[in-house]
Amino acid sequence: MLAGCAAERPDVLTLPPAPAAVDRPEAPTDIPDLKDTYDLMPVTLVRSIAASSVLPDPLWGPEGFAAWHLLDGEPELPWCAARRLLGIGEEIEIEYLHPVEMNEVVLSYPDAVQGPRVVQIEIVNDQNESRTVDVDPASGRSRFVPVSGRRFRVVIRKTASRGEATLCIGEILFRGRAVLLDTRFPPDAEPVALAEIRAAFADIESYRQPSLGRPKLVRAMGDFFRRWTGPGELASARLALDYRFQAADLRESEENLCVVAVRAVVEASGIAERLFRERFIKRRSVPLLESCVPEGKDLSYWAVRQTRMAVLLFTLRGDDYGALEAGDPRALPRLLSVFRRNTRIGWWRAPLPGYGDRAKSPADFVRQMPRESVRRILDDLILLEDAGSLYRNGLEELRRGLGT
Repeated sequence: MLAGCAAERPDVLTLPPAPAAVDRPEAPTDIPDLKDTYDLMPVTLVRSIAASSVLPDPLWGPEGFAAWHLLDGEPELPWCAARRLLGIGEEIEIEYLHPVEMNEVVLSYPDAVQGPRVVQIEIVNDQNESRTVDVDPASGRSRFVPVSGRRFRVVIRKTASRGEATLCIGEILFRGRAVLLDTRFPPDAEPVALAEIRAAFADIESYRQPSLGRPKLVRAMGDFFRRWTGPGELASARLALDYRFQAADLRESEENLCVVAVRAVVEASGIAERLFRERFIKRRSVPLLESCVPEGKDLSYWAVRQTRMAVLLFTLRGDDYGALEAGDPRALPRLLSVFRRNTRIGWWRAPLPGYGDRAKSPADFVRQMPRESVRRILDDLILLEDAGSLYRNGLEELRRGLGT
């Protein structure tokens, strides 16, 4: 599969000129005690991830091997480089919700691709400090002197060739520390912080369409969190997410007062977003969201559906239905990969595993997604399949279900 793609792109096999040398402070060679090292879990800590190039895929289109696959927990759905021979010189950019300290990297590779393996990377933080790191090509592991920051660039410096010239990495995991500051307010400060939150939320309650007041609320919450930077920052995030509106807004949509408020809070503070994600994944209470919940309903999906990591959040929570309902086309490959493994006649009408009690077929799931974007994706996939194949029949069935 990948070899065919590379053959159609001669630039993949062209080694570009070596980049100009950049003077950066290098780390010492001693490795500190790593006994307090933890996984820097992407779904709770990462704001965004991007790559310098992405290899197109005949099945999933130009973003088929996109960088977000490095974090999706499925090594067989990888990121693949497109521009440079063996991936040398390619870069992966990763941004965290708040500063972290990393001191170990773990790479894994898809079994289906016998491509190059990374043997050396350079890690550069947002202060332009670098670490040149040798990576064991067999285990994918490497430890290094800690480097701190919120934004990092991972530059592929050396690889060991194995078969295909296309570099594909299934998963990337950093380990280190993501310690938050003191969770307590300074003495007598909590009543002051609570009064500020009440004033900000009282203003948003005055809007008949809360979403119109969201930009103002984001600014107010940004000012609020800046005042409490340092001791009390995590405590202030908890205070905001634990607030309860008194005037319930029972609309089950993204226009809901509580949904607007939650989005404003997490947009204003990376620490607040991390706290919300952790509660969401563990299905713990978020009073700010629950104070506007219609009886028997759950508004969490409305709050998550447009976040940067929506698909991964829903997937880790075990809610693939939510990932599709979130309207993110990135969920479609996950859905179709389930279809493709099923070779039974009429498989496209069968419920997805684990959702039989919902009495919804895969076509029903896809209908929850934005019509036009899904139509385009399905049309492209249908054209790539042989006429009469089970896979094409299923895609066409899905396409018909979406209408014209």
